[in-house]
Amino acid sequence: MTTSTISWYLTAATLRSAFELRTREADQHGNHSEYYALTEQARQTTDDLTSFIHELHDDEWPNDWRYETIVNILDAIIESSEYMDSDDEGWDGFAFNVADQLTSIYTSELAAWFAENGSRASYHQQAVDDGLIAADASLSDHLQIAQNSCIEQMAHQILNKLGIPN
Repeated sequence: MTTSTISWYLTAATLRSAFELRTREADQHGNHSEYYALTEQARQTTDDLTSFIHELHDDEWPNDWRYETIVNILDAIIESSEYMDSDDEGWDGFAFNVADQLTSIYTSELAAWFAENGSRASYHQQAVDDGLIAADASLSDHLQIAQNSCIEQMAHQILNKLGIPN
């Protein structure tokens, strides 16, 4: 078994290279689904990469939504890095903006996300405690705010790990 000496946190692109898109075997109807996973090299790493990925899961078991969201956040950082310096104050608000872009607008997707893991109710409760949800807000609004809070938290964690001020 070989160990990796890659500094995964050097840039967003370096961290992004730790993930690969895979395809599951067909189900009984012949449908294939895709998911993100760590590459073989990333799984053999000797640094804290798997611990960091676990932190980004916020005590959830590994799941496709978290991995895909991590990759989407990294892709947004890479895209934004093309026109911002790491010292640039332009990173202020990045986590908020990327969360806004990645939050689903479809009630069925939000309900599925919420139902996938019962602990996600904590994001909703935190939003209520912070006064982010109006009393007359719809169910969809409640779920959107919860998912948005979750994604924003993940974006802040990734930016901090990459040493990007936010």
